[in-house]
Amino acid sequence: MASSAAAAPPTGGRDTRTQLFVGNLPYRVRWQDLKDLFRRAGTVLRADVALGPDNRSRGHGTVLLATQDDAERAVALFQGWAWQGRVLEVRKDRAGVGGAGAGVDSVSVLDTAKSRTF
Repeated sequence: MASSAAAAPPTGGRDTRTQLFVGNLPYRVRWQDLKDLFRRAGTVLRADVALGPDNRSRGHGTVLLATQDDAERAVALFQGWAWQGRVLEVRKDRAGVGGAGAGVDSVSVLDTAKSRTF
């Protein structure tokens, strides 16, 4: 995955970081674009876009947000968001913080499409 700098877990206290899976990304989107978009929801610690062996986007990625509240706000804002001609699928990443990511759910992204655009 192409990514921003790694975000270390907080020292002491409870880890509130929450990672989201973002599916159906436009193929020309890079990690910085994803990070810039998700900043609208809160503090983004890391954004990754999965790349194939040919170094081209696989159309999905992950975003690590500082708090669960930021992540919930991001899901509310961007699930079904139309971005560069594609409708995003945004959900909590099943692999968790620092995981390898997960596949796309069997639920159709288009079933939850909203007519919001970026």
